[in-house]
Amino acid sequence: HDGAAPPLGHAMSASERPFGPVGPDRTADAPRPVADAKAGRRSVGRESLLDPESDEPLTQDAAKRLLHELRAYRIELERQNEELRRTQAELDQSRARYFDLYDLAPLGYLTLSAQGLVVEANLTAALLFGEARGAMVGQPISKYIVSADRESFHLLRSRLASTGEPQSCEVRLLKGGGGEVWIQTGQPRHPL
Repeated sequence: HDGAAPPLGHAMSASERPFGPVGPDRTADAPRPVADAKAGRRSVGRESLLDPESDEPLTQDAAKRLLHELRAYRIELERQNEELRRTQAELDQSRARYFDLYDLAPLGYLTLSAQGLVVEANLTAALLFGEARGAMVGQPISKYIVSADRESFHLLRSRLASTGEPQSCEVRLLKGGGGEVWIQTGQPRHPL
């Protein structure tokens, strides 16, 4: 062996490995501590080391730096993956809490867009109107308001848009299967 690094893709014998033989106190896969993953990334000329078109052989020092960088990337990816898992668990808890508070509430709730379209309806509202929740989404709220009360609701929306302050009024809604029900409309001060 002349000491020159073998070309990329060359199968190395145990004696040719850049890190020497693998023993009980040192394995090829054992991660090494990395003080700063970002600093490790900056110290390696990644473009020249990873260029498949390069004719330059990979030196022992370059291989060590590349291995160090890959391990630093792995550690960073593991940290990011753990953070994503934690965030997903928090999101799942939040969704479950939202389902309990909104969907299972004993009162009917509708979430409306700025244009007055139904964005979301809870189970009680769907039962009140006698429609599937999905069928209500995208429908104008005016479809469910008694025609004589639509002007009151329109004024409420106009005041809300101009002042930004919470507004409320009473209007009658058309129940599914016939009949009317009086409701108090309102806008939360801090929508969720």
